[in-house]
Amino acid sequence: MRVLLRKSGVKTRHSRKEMACRITLLERLILEKLDIQNDDDATRKMIDTMVIEILSSNDKLNRFISMNDSTPFVDLKNYNVEKTLTDIFDIKIHGGSMANEASNSITPKRILRPMIFTRDNGSIPHYFILFYEDGEWYIYSSFGSDYVSIGTQKIQVTQEEIEAFMRAMDKDPLFRDDKDKTIVREFMKTYFLANPRQARVRTENSKGNNVVLYYGIWKGVDKETEECIDTHLRVVYVPEIKTLVDELMPHLYQAHKQEFQKAGIRLNTSLAASTNAVSVEPGHRTNI
Repeated sequence: MRVLLRKSGVKTRHSRKEMACRITLLERLILEKLDIQNDDDATRKMIDTMVIEILSSNDKLNRFISMNDSTPFVDLKNYNVEKTLTDIFDIKIHGGSMANEASNSITPKRILRPMIFTRDNGSIPHYFILFYEDGEWYIYSSFGSDYVSIGTQKIQVTQEEIEAFMRAMDKDPLFRDDKDKTIVREFMKTYFLANPRQARVRTENSKGNNVVLYYGIWKGVDKETEECIDTHLRVVYVPEIKTLVDELMPHLYQAHKQEFQKAGIRLNTSLAASTNAVSVEPGHRTNI
């Protein structure tokens, strides 16, 4: 089984500062199941190991993450944006609302919604998390391409903005009006493409020599934004991913229990999420 963490090969966050969006999503779901005492190199290496092993342990999850293939979990023939929105914003557990449950708990509860952009052929150009905490919604995402590079960010967003964006993205590009295009353009730049960095692209020139190209940062942001406007991408909620990670994590932890406990890593079996230093903490906009 091929486990691919980066487009350029198997690299980890420890060996490269910036993470691919698919690894940002998977790692955050893993962290949600852990209580971590120390944010040091040894701990980060262990988390990288968990990422690789959890992908190696499940073929469907590996295809979804390593191969950018949504088809193991998503059937676009049955996709309905209104049903998806209903599922996303149904935040009731055990018969009570998440907001009410959180108010009666010392540790605020939160919900993570694994999300993707998917093309009509099932390929995934982007992964992110809709993050609910203390009555607020956040976009949790990193973004990297040939044109732009953006580290992991957690940016507060409203439910109304999410709904408008997903409805606009659901429309065929031929039928998007100016209002739809404005919604997509502003949402992308505000929540996915904020705080961009210079991307470097290694390629060959006309003489066959390896060269490094630099695209203008804002030119790259515009290119990524317009591609979303011109392409039929659906925004899909994939709850099966979190369920699968939650099921696999106890087995993975048991296999390395002694090593993890020595490093101060414990399995979190409660509904309350871990507030460890490795993850992005609550805030309007935070970069790792």
